[in-house]
Amino acid sequence: MRNKNIVTLFVGNDKGDMLLQKRSEQKGGKYGFISGHVQEGETNSQGMIRETKEEMGINIDEKDLNLFYRVQEGENNFNLYYMNKNINTENLILQKEEVEDAKWCSIEEIKEMIDEDKLYRNHIDAFEIAMNYLNNNKI
Repeated sequence: MRNKNIVTLFVGNDKGDMLLQKRSEQKGGKYGFISGHVQEGETNSQGMIRETKEEMGINIDEKDLNLFYRVQEGENNFNLYYMNKNINTENLILQKEEVEDAKWCSIEEIKEMIDEDKLYRNHIDAFEIAMNYLNNNKI
């Protein structure tokens, strides 16, 4: 069986907030970060660019992406990216089948959402890795 490449993007703004999306009810209805599976023939960064455009209507470039973590777990390869971009959430074009809403949240608000079980489990693990990276690199 072929390995699956999974990409996740953490978008931060100049205020130190992170962009979260609320998944549609058919996708579980919880909050998470922009993520998805890389399609055959795509590089991981191309998959991340496509997922960002599809889910949120955000156009990004490969130079915007900072890959900070990669790990293989079984048949899955997880790739975590960070990008700093001040985005007006009112201008987002959400993929309605997958994404119901998007909003900026402070780190404290995200931690509260974790305590209230409003974030997907795998996104919590990725968030903890991202926080470690961001804190160590003073981003």
